[in-house]
Amino acid sequence: QECKGKTPEDFENFIITLKAIGNAGRPLNAENVLLKCAWNLEAPVNMSIAALEALRRLPCSKQMTDQVLQIYEEFNVDVEIRIAAYLALTKCPSPEVFRSIAEILKHEVNNQVGSFVWSHMTNAMDSTEPVHGLPQAEIMKDALNGMRLREFNLNRLRFSRAWEGSFYSGKIILHV
Repeated sequence: QECKGKTPEDFENFIITLKAIGNAGRPLNAENVLLKCAWNLEAPVNMSIAALEALRRLPCSKQMTDQVLQIYEEFNVDVEIRIAAYLALTKCPSPEVFRSIAEILKHEVNNQVGSFVWSHMTNAMDSTEPVHGLPQAEIMKDALNGMRLREFNLNRLRFSRAWEGSFYSGKIILHV
């Protein structure tokens, strides 16, 4: 329930369970437990990340996005957990979420998080992938309404980056 363990084996069992929940996307009432695990800052980092990743197939709810947004905006949380929280937020795209992310990015103090989020959003807005990319790009562009993201174009060898490449040709009906 609380994702608290005493031994490495306890935490390993929690991670396996979290991954199973994520793969199944069930039970729907697991949301609260997953959020508690994600917020458990005494647990190993990979357990909090597994909890955030397990949210991917659950239906989006305001409570879930609000709590994940709180994890993302907490500058004292581990970098990997914050990036996982950001990625979890992108699974529930809405104009409000993307505006909040952009506002947090304006005041970002961690270059790893800033560089990853900036590069991910910049690439996502240029996506031509028709199923998920284009709809998400439109939501982001509408949410930002011309606002420029704070740029984190940092050394690619030292800082996290996200990259997505896509190509769509209507003539030959090819998407790569």
